[in-house]
Parts: sequence; C-alpha cells; structure tokens
Amino acid sequence: MRPDGSHLQVLQDCGGIGDPVWSPNSSWIAIYSGDSVDCVMHRDGTEARTWSASWSGITFSPNSARLAYVGGLSHSPNGALYIANADGSETIQVLNVQRLYFYQPLWRGGTAETESG
Repeated sequence: MRPDGSHLQVLQDCGGIGDPVWSPNSSWIAIYSGDSVDCVMHRDGTEARTWSASWSGITFSPNSARLAYVGGLSHSPNGALYIANADGSETIQVLNVQRLYFYQPLWRGGTAETESG
C-alpha cells in the first residue's frame, strides 16, 4: 500500500505467513515462513518463487541482486548457507557445517556470512 494507506494490494500466499523482508532497492519481497516454504516475489506480488523453508530468515545483498538464507532439513543443526539470485533462482550452497546452528546471514563486502563467521 501507499504510505497514506491507499491502494492496498493483497500479495500471493506463498504457503506460510512469516516475516517479510524488503530488498534494499524495494524491488523484491522475500517471506520467511519458518514453516514449510519460503518465497520471494516482485513487490507487486508477481513471479513468486518458493523453496523449502530456511530456518534462519532471509537477507538481501546490499545491491539487491542476491539473497542468502540458512537451511537444514527439519530445522536440524546442519549449518548450510545458501545464496541465490534475488528472484530465488540459481541457488548454490556455499557452506555446510554439521552440528552447528547458524542464524541470520549477514552481508559484508558483497559476500554472505553467518553471525558466527
């Protein structure tokens, strides 16, 4: 919606309700469901893409070109850090540490890291 509350638009249901995250340039909205599925879409709700839920939340790179999240099957302590294009495509796993919980990914100098480094 606009700042004055007009033009309310209901976005596509991505399979869970959670914490929406805006990209720095306001082009994308990512939704961390904390349940079964996370998603990212254009700010108008179009072209939604989903993936198996992370358990950390989602962060966008400073230039809004990429996103990062920490995943693990069934919220297990498998610290797998993933990076994808802002639209959720071309996901790659960049780190996997067994029995270590990672939380919110951080971006430093264009590189995704976790709070524990």
